[in-house]
Amino acid sequence: MFIGSDEAQVVINGINLTGLTDVAFSSTINEEAVILLANRGINRKINKGHVITCSINKTYMGKDRLQEFTGITDLSGQFQFGTGAIDFNEASISSYSISVNAQSAPQVSVNMKIFGDFKPATNKISSLPDHALEDLGVDAATITLENRQSILQEFSFSVDFEVRPTFEISSIKSTSNKLFPPITYNAKAKMLVDEQEFIDVTGLLESETFNRSISLNLKNTGSTVLNTYTVPNASLKSQNTSITAGDLVEMSVEYLGLDLIYLAIPCKDEDLELVLNSLKKINCKGLNITIPHKEKVFDLCSEISPIANKLKAINTLKLNSEKEWSATNTDVEGFIYPLKKLNLIKKQSIVLGSGGAARSVIQGLINLNFSKISVISRNNSSLDELTKNFKNQIEIQSFLNNDNQVQNLVEEADLIVNTTPVGMKTTKNEINVLPFGKDFWRSLNSKTIVYDLIYNPAPTPLLQLGKKKGCMTIDGLEMLVAQGIGSLSFWTDGLEVPFHIMNDALKKYL
Repeated sequence: MFIGSDEAQVVINGINLTGLTDVAFSSTINEEAVILLANRGINRKINKGHVITCSINKTYMGKDRLQEFTGITDLSGQFQFGTGAIDFNEASISSYSISVNAQSAPQVSVNMKIFGDFKPATNKISSLPDHALEDLGVDAATITLENRQSILQEFSFSVDFEVRPTFEISSIKSTSNKLFPPITYNAKAKMLVDEQEFIDVTGLLESETFNRSISLNLKNTGSTVLNTYTVPNASLKSQNTSITAGDLVEMSVEYLGLDLIYLAIPCKDEDLELVLNSLKKINCKGLNITIPHKEKVFDLCSEISPIANKLKAINTLKLNSEKEWSATNTDVEGFIYPLKKLNLIKKQSIVLGSGGAARSVIQGLINLNFSKISVISRNNSSLDELTKNFKNQIEIQSFLNNDNQVQNLVEEADLIVNTTPVGMKTTKNEINVLPFGKDFWRSLNSKTIVYDLIYNPAPTPLLQLGKKKGCMTIDGLEMLVAQGIGSLSFWTDGLEVPFHIMNDALKKYL
């Protein structure tokens, strides 16, 4: 590890960085022993590449060079200290952040990964000096919301990049690096506003036409913009407001931005393998799988999560570091999302339908500790297969829809979940279509929660009936959003995405 001193210098792409406060290196070499038959000796093999991680912290000087280097995948340079120096190449910045407040000088931090050479240098390279320290103006930090500017008390900005190196056989050094989506942006800002500004800014934040491009600016004493930090495709993650003496309003906002594109791709059953192989070629981050491909895709994945294996269905794929598909299923966590806030432990439930969606629902009900789960279907063979799938977890009662016992079940149920497609909007413009017919629901009472996985039309005929009976109703939109959050978290290795952001975006789309 090397910690910066008065003699330490960092040169990146010919620029000698100024304002350094500390620099640190760490590296991990994955080495394994290889013992050959009839050989007493031991050979050693280094697995994958040798990666050096470097963290750099510096005081913001003005016109930040480190920001300019973000997104460049082939940085090179030199670490200089005392009379020595270390050369490096094939480096990329994996994260960048800046923190600005009124009490201290702005601070910049980066993490840089070095995939290429990292070796002692014979000579120190010549370099150009970085910017000298510039005084920031009184209103140096500003935020721009749709051409409206407010002066900031403090702000922070960060951006994270996933960089993947390419290693040749028998080499521990990278030959090229590529940025891999998503690029994740995060910004927090605190500002003082008057009453009118508060109303105006709040209106912009809630506007459906808001372009969601947030700009944070740093200016010198001459009001010249030194650096601009932009959050593209920004969504409001949180907003907090407090009022102090003198009627000043303190407003704090946090934004999240992801540089991603989500597209629908039609795919015939016989083309599934071709489509997935093609998506590998363009470094697709991941995708959702819909019917009828949720089972066939098993043979095309190298890694399958326990929940997907349990349900015998896959709805989410991501491209892993080996350029193969890792798979999971987020339908269970999507289904239980609107139910987790309710006290449903040891309650009775009915599941309508015995298809693939019913598997996710039953697993969700098990996770929520329902005491009794009954499945009602028109198909006896699918009922048997479904109940066998969960026989080691819970005893499931199964009934055909015309069974004499179903009326008692409907009357006693605390929750009824429709997993059938009956009631979905179609080109036939069918109206008042209910699962298993109108007579099936004559025993429904107001204590029952009615949950329809269908969300189009809104409300469905079943939910309309539930409301007339005084029931609490839940449509499939919340499940759709929540499973989408699970997928996005899977693609981004655990990124937390607020429910309201995706829910609002979906409602605007629909």
